[in-house]
Amino acid sequence: MLTRLRDSVHSAASGLKPDWIVVLLPTVIAIRSLSGEASVFIIGLLVAAAFMRKPQGRFQVRAGPLLLLFASSAIVFSRPAYIGPLLTFVLVSALVLRLVMTVDARNIIGSLIDGCGMYVVANVLGYAAGLRSPASDIRISGLVESTGFVRVIFPLAWSINIPPIIAAVYVAAFGFLILEAGLVRHALRLLCLMAAIIVLVGSGTRTPMALAVVLPIAVTLFPFVTRWIAQGATILAASSALILPSLTTSIQFAIAPLISLVPGRINQGGSIGSLNNRDYVWSQSIKYWTEWINDLPHIIFGFGVNGQYRSGASLTYSHRFSLLVRHPEHVYVHNSFLQQLFDGGLLGLLLMTIAVFWASSRLSKRRHDWGHRGLIAIVAMTVLLLSGMTEVALPPGPSQDGFWLLMILVGVACQATEGESNRTSSKHRGRDVAAARNAPRNVRSAGVRQSTHC
Repeated sequence: MLTRLRDSVHSAASGLKPDWIVVLLPTVIAIRSLSGEASVFIIGLLVAAAFMRKPQGRFQVRAGPLLLLFASSAIVFSRPAYIGPLLTFVLVSALVLRLVMTVDARNIIGSLIDGCGMYVVANVLGYAAGLRSPASDIRISGLVESTGFVRVIFPLAWSINIPPIIAAVYVAAFGFLILEAGLVRHALRLLCLMAAIIVLVGSGTRTPMALAVVLPIAVTLFPFVTRWIAQGATILAASSALILPSLTTSIQFAIAPLISLVPGRINQGGSIGSLNNRDYVWSQSIKYWTEWINDLPHIIFGFGVNGQYRSGASLTYSHRFSLLVRHPEHVYVHNSFLQQLFDGGLLGLLLMTIAVFWASSRLSKRRHDWGHRGLIAIVAMTVLLLSGMTEVALPPGPSQDGFWLLMILVGVACQATEGESNRTSSKHRGRDVAAARNAPRNVRSAGVRQSTHC
């Protein structure tokens, strides 16, 4: 079976070379933690290069999910906190549209995973060279465990938990990519794997570590789950703030062994059940929304970027973080879809959820057409969604690195497969033939005479 899989991977990957723009993009976006101006400038260069170079082809785009994601983001960015994230959103949106129109989706998927690998390598090398994240100045405690383990905040991120999510995406996809031929590819991807493991272990973030181990095993042993796993993850993530605390308590016995995969972290039953006080943040935020958000514009459209702070919701739980960070009133709600509720309101939340579910459904239908790279897209989407249950990795407002990966995956799902394009063309041809047959005889005759005259 492994031999057949390897042969099919070699066949599917033949002729697919990494797209250097996609490979560079995650790291280029991430350097905004060191210089926002440099990041925007280089992204602009990547966009210019994407429009100036010769296209690989002209691919049909069915842009429904991507347009919904753009709309949900526009609701949030209509009230920005800073201009940098808004400019980044505009540039990356243009780039994603250009990519899905001119680059094979399978190429984008593989290049995105290689880009995640470059991202984790850059973080490890940057940390080893002495670079530090701006979050190191904001975080004042909570990094040292009683075991002596010290959690690392890697430099190319504003949050301690974002680099391990990107690392989990890479580790979960690695088993499929490593089957592709090429000695240089193997060496580089093994280097990226080592960097990803360093990031996962060094940051000590539990959920990405568990996902990086469990998901590739589940997909390999039970391939049928790829038909629904990303859609199921969307539903679970969208409702996680309501159901996850009780669900975690019920299955704590099964979660504990996975949580223990992170060396050095204290794994107490209370902290697992409460999700490190996230259940309190969620309950207080939901209570605040239901009791204090009464005006219709805010209910529908939210409060814009940093909605949890602008609405006042963060004041109901900020005291729990007063000893951890310098400005606890700015702490996010630690749940991607709940954050989107405060940032974009019910409409922004609904549009984002539909966009992700729609894109996930399309990816599941294309897993056979795109082969192992279709599986990689499903796995990557699932890692992002499930990681977003306990972090604000996905909503546009915080502009974390996970959101940009999500945008690319949603964009990839909008590229029609060759079979879909052929079916669409056949449908149009069929309509034209039927219209010609049903046209009045005198109209057809006039058309013939006009054609002959010409």
